Amino acid sequence: MAHDVNFKTVPLSDIYKGVSDYLHSDDLSFINLEFPVDETRKQSSYPSFNVHPDYIKAAIDGGFDVFSLANNHINDFGITSLNKTIDNMNKFRNKEMIIFSGVYLNNDSDFNIETIQIEELTIGYIAITQFNNNYWNKEGASKVYKADYLIKEEADSLIAFIEKEKENYDCLIVSYHGGIEYKPSPKLERKVFFERLRAAGADIIWGHHPHVLQPWNSFNDEGGDSLILYSTGNFLSGQLAIVDPAEHDINFAATGFSSLFRVEIGMEEGVFKIYKIEPIMIANIRNENNFFVAVNQEDALNFPMDTEWKSFYTKMFSIAEERIRQE
Repeated sequence: MAHDVNFKTVPLSDIYKGVSDYLHSDDLSFINLEFPVDETRKQSSYPSFNVHPDYIKAAIDGGFDVFSLANNHINDFGITSLNKTIDNMNKFRNKEMIIFSGVYLNNDSDFNIETIQIEELTIGYIAITQFNNNYWNKEGASKVYKADYLIKEEADSLIAFIEKEKENYDCLIVSYHGGIEYKPSPKLERKVFFERLRAAGADIIWGHHPHVLQPWNSFNDEGGDSLILYSTGNFLSGQLAIVDPAEHDINFAATGFSSLFRVEIGMEEGVFKIYKIEPIMIANIRNENNFFVAVNQEDALNFPMDTEWKSFYTKMFSIAEERIRQE
């Protein structure tokens, strides 16, 4: 996310200091960018977000290298800012060798899967959103990869696309932004849709938008392994800024918690395998300069803070751990 207590952080690198070891020790680190990136417009927080390129550069330097641009906020300021976002992300793609998905480039009219080669493993990646907030800015909305699982023709079209494309990849990763905010569990309709994606050939389905953690599940079928992450929470936001540590709504307070999932994958005799799935609990805490940064559970619980906040984090980590249980 991009609340003012996030994009005003000085230096921006502080956001990632507590987690960069995780992010730099793998081949690929995935993150969802829930905002336009337009330096010609001032930075802004909720309800319409915008940041400047240095916010993205800090995330790249922190260790993220695969980005989702398909979400409800990417079109907050319409086609002009969306085009600036695409231009900036393309500059980062060329200079920093990042990957991004979720928007139509140039005059494309069909979804496009990004191909990522890691040694002998060919990975496909695509990001999709269920909806856009600023849908009335039709030109901007039309440039975002959208498939609403509650609209049959859109869901069926995406399923058919995944079925067709799966044969080109050892591992196909689908980032999907949708569902209901602040709910600790996915509704049945979304679970059914994610299962359809898996059956169509998606090996890893990474869900976000609820802003809170939800359960996950792994599968071991004859045709290969697969993983569904219904919601991985907010890696970074400022929503805890309006939370009272003593009296609060549990579901909204859960917006300050997420999990990195370290997933080790490979191929065995032509079959996709998941060897290890390790959730790593992450919290947003105010650092000594009063900005929110991302840290792991141990560091959060050892961070200097008053008794009320210490009790808050202890309680909320217990709730967060329960919410990301494997079903």
